Amino acid sequence: MDRKCKYFVVLLCLELVPSMELVRGAPHASLAFNLRVRPPVKTVDTNGYQLTRNAYVGEWLLRIMDEDRFACGAAYYTPLYILTSASCMHKFKRRLNELSVETLFDNRFALIETISVPHQYQYPKNFMDIAVVKLVDPIPGDDHKYVKLCSRPIVDYGKLTVVACSSEHKDMRTQQVNLLNQMDCQSQYSHLRLAETIACTHAFNQDNECMYDFGCPVTAGDELCGIVAYGPECRSPNLPGLFTDIYQVNNFIRDVVYGSIVHNTEPKQTWFDK
Repeated sequence: MDRKCKYFVVLLCLELVPSMELVRGAPHASLAFNLRVRPPVKTVDTNGYQLTRNAYVGEWLLRIMDEDRFACGAAYYTPLYILTSASCMHKFKRRLNELSVETLFDNRFALIETISVPHQYQYPKNFMDIAVVKLVDPIPGDDHKYVKLCSRPIVDYGKLTVVACSSEHKDMRTQQVNLLNQMDCQSQYSHLRLAETIACTHAFNQDNECMYDFGCPVTAGDELCGIVAYGPECRSPNLPGLFTDIYQVNNFIRDVVYGSIVHNTEPKQTWFDK
């Protein structure tokens, strides 16, 4: 079924189904709501740094899907805006109507209207690698959580956590990582110039699967500190992970989302279907 048709069918069903608030107090309804069985959480601890399978992740975590294939990870920032990697979205910039933005566990989704990226961003470079995606309509439902952005420089945070959010993974995986010095990181990426908006992390627990899916979050607690950015780290798992430092691009994010209110918009590129 065409993605847009599926979208309107979902909206129609939401209108026709009676309000769930009326039945949540009933024992059987409550049981139905909690029947999702997840595998047990498994955690490996190395020097105080943890690799966790089937981990809890913020309910603001989203996936951008190309039909039934994972495209990019994303974070739900406001009802109409999500955040992801500009480099990840670049290859889809001429066919946005084929994409959908989906929740992880209950198959609710929305369509994309436009994508805004900084005017300084140039693919495949990694300077200002941030995309603010505007949805056609909010994802259905009134119980969404929205991500908070880290309000301090990334070096002020201790342990960070990267979330592997690709739909190809059978279980949600998180891994605690530590921040690397920019010079040390650059020395390991001699063939790729790392911009000042890029930060690097080192994983203590080696995993056979890639932990750095493009667009997926790097968090401190339940705050978004980074977004996994362009780089060959998945093809070379011994290299550090690369992500855009949210603190360094949060002015752009806020200008795109709230610019019409504060009248102080940053120059930007806008991608939409042509």
